[in-house]
Amino acid sequence: MLSARNLNITWGDDDRYWHWISKDESRLKEMAELVAVCWFEVTGSFDCKLLSPGTAYSVSFRLKVHESPRGIIRFFSLRTFIPPMPRAYGWNRKPVKFSLTTPCGDHQIYARYLSDMNRPVETEGYQMAPFRHVEEGWMEFDAGRFVVEEKGDDPGNIEFCMREWEGGNWKGGLLLEGVTILPISLVRGREE
Repeated sequence: MLSARNLNITWGDDDRYWHWISKDESRLKEMAELVAVCWFEVTGSFDCKLLSPGTAYSVSFRLKVHESPRGIIRFFSLRTFIPPMPRAYGWNRKPVKFSLTTPCGDHQIYARYLSDMNRPVETEGYQMAPFRHVEEGWMEFDAGRFVVEEKGDDPGNIEFCMREWEGGNWKGGLLLEGVTILPISLVRGREE
């Protein structure tokens, strides 16, 4: 798994918008907690040299839409008391897009509303992003699938992205652990 720290998170270094936290429930040392943004974008890339040639892989973002026990949130350097309540908000206007670009330039894009997983995205012009509940509230949303080419010493890089900025609304209450790149045979064993 690529940790959230290894990804490019727009505004990820500004604690008005994102916090870096540790939780026992995570498999990694730390994860990114979205406080509030209107421009939501997370990108990354991976060198396919580290993968097995001829093998089919799935690329997925590992997320949790969460509730926070904290009653204090930070917003533009002001501290405001808000009674403990579900922190996830703003995910109902436009679907989140999950995409993958393969080394040969093929581009796949899926979408899903995080506020209502069954709400159709076809009217927005996208296919539903496949997702899996993997453990204790964590979900994996597929950005795409690809096969590592069996060509020479450099099969190239994949690029992946998760974004939502078209709605223009503020959104928050999301934990990002990272990105998984697994052989499809292992992913199938985890699907519901």
